[in-house]
Amino acid sequence: MVGEGVEDAEYYTLAAGVRHTFTRRTAVLADLSRASHESDFARNPYYLRTSAGAGLSQRLTERFSCGVALRYTRDTLAAVRAGAGP
Repeated sequence: MVGEGVEDAEYYTLAAGVRHTFTRRTAVLADLSRASHESDFARNPYYLRTSAGAGLSQRLTERFSCGVALRYTRDTLAAVRAGAGP
């Protein structure tokens, strides 16, 4: 059912991440994910989202910390199924 917020069992999410702490104050984080999402297009039932990210966090004091992160995301429409739609 489109618009009902119902997802069927064909949708999935795969994710992995790693965090390495160099010192008590410095850490690096990297993650990858791939997920399928319901599409709004009539002839494409879903799209795939692939993303990769990396970040650095630095604790400045006991109360203050800062961080920087980069992320790349790519959405790919699924192939049109034979005989789908008018």
